[in-house]
Amino acid sequence: MSVTRISGINSGMDIDGLVTKLMTSERSTQTKLKQQVQTLTWKQDAYRSVNTLAASLRDMAFNLRFSSNWAKTAATTSDPTKITVTSDPNAQTASHQITVTKLVAGTSNSSASGIYAAAGKSGTLDPNDSLQNQASNLGFSLTSNTVVINGKTITVDPSKSLNDFINQVNTSGAGVTMTYDSYSDKVVLATNSIGASAKIDFTGTSGFDNSVLKMVGLSSTTKTGNDAIINIDGLDTTRPSNNFSLNGVNYTLLGTTTQAVSVNVAQDTSAIKKSITDFVDKYNTLITTLSAKTNEPKFRDYAPLTDDQKSAMKDSDITLWNQKAQSGLLHNDDLLKKAYSDLRLTMMNKVTNTSGSYDMLADIGITTGSYNINDPTSAGKLIIDQNKLDAALATDPNGVVNLFANIGADGSTDRGIAQQIDDVMTNFVSSLTKRAGVTGNVYDNKNYQIGDQVASLELKITEWDAKLSKKEDYYYSMFSKMDTAIGNANAQMSWLQSQMG
Repeated sequence: MSVTRISGINSGMDIDGLVTKLMTSERSTQTKLKQQVQTLTWKQDAYRSVNTLAASLRDMAFNLRFSSNWAKTAATTSDPTKITVTSDPNAQTASHQITVTKLVAGTSNSSASGIYAAAGKSGTLDPNDSLQNQASNLGFSLTSNTVVINGKTITVDPSKSLNDFINQVNTSGAGVTMTYDSYSDKVVLATNSIGASAKIDFTGTSGFDNSVLKMVGLSSTTKTGNDAIINIDGLDTTRPSNNFSLNGVNYTLLGTTTQAVSVNVAQDTSAIKKSITDFVDKYNTLITTLSAKTNEPKFRDYAPLTDDQKSAMKDSDITLWNQKAQSGLLHNDDLLKKAYSDLRLTMMNKVTNTSGSYDMLADIGITTGSYNINDPTSAGKLIIDQNKLDAALATDPNGVVNLFANIGADGSTDRGIAQQIDDVMTNFVSSLTKRAGVTGNVYDNKNYQIGDQVASLELKITEWDAKLSKKEDYYYSMFSKMDTAIGNANAQMSWLQSQMG
């Protein structure tokens, strides 16, 4: 039943104001529930932020678990003006000797001399005039109406210009490009491709000596390109391109050589160092975050603000309040403290049965920094001694890799650092996800612990909406009756006064 909400017509009371004040008290329980939902939502965000960092470290550790992912090589050449090289990760470390006798090339057929000069004429050919007129000027008998280039037949219209004929050739699909240079008065016909398969062949052209090809000074001789001629480690061979790969080494030939060029393929220790540095950076980002979150102070007097409270505050004050309210959400958190401890212990572990020279991170210059009272969150961060790491990589690069990627049974100390970190982070990410989900999940998803709590609280909030609506109706009904009674009393008083004259 709907309740008529009047505003003290008879009594003059501010009924809306009275009901609002009464309902503020009635809503206190629901307000606390909403504040709990907001706190849990913030806590989910805090967990998810840590989860993202942990997953990033886990993914990097996973990739570094296998020595094959560390296998990077670098190739160098003794004469980069003649040969440049790169190497694939799986290239074998070795030295090679290469001699280049000839580079890959296409071929061309061009006017031996200026077209007009060859005919004893002065001037140059007009490429926009008809072929018939040009033939007449040159004293040339142009009677052949077809030419064949690399098997493609082209019909010649003497009333068309040289430029028209050039366009026909270039769009014929013969695999060649024809150009005319007015400065030299020459025509050049060049192959579009290179190598021994590239050719210019006029076979099939009937009456070549009376064709436009002859008129512009081209030779009827078939011309072919050539492959690169090289010698690699004493073996004579050819290649159809100046760019080729052999045994994981990628070669680019730039010029012929008079003596052998040395190509050296070695393990790329700079890439190994970068992988280690990137790994340490990700580790340090996570370890400092865990330390900061678990030691962050909690201000219990700063509950999430209600809408009414926000409306009475400045934006800057709201921001400062929320910073306090969101501080310490993960203070002393069990999951974060366990991950922090596990990470630190792992970094101090000795890896047994490695095939290299190193079994601890300290052996290659990676240690934990000492406690700094001015920066307590940095406790546990790894510090790299660059000189010691460089020396370790120079002495035994495979040993450095094995320290991270050594293979061993689950739970054994034979497992490399990356394998151990992958285990720790996989368990940590799983625990965080069960508790708070991941970025992108809705906040009231019952599949994780905090989401289930949020869903339960939101159900209670909905139930309170119905209770409060009834309570508000009750107050308005009560005051309405009071106002009506006052109105009736006022009416009776007015009647009595009127009777008493």
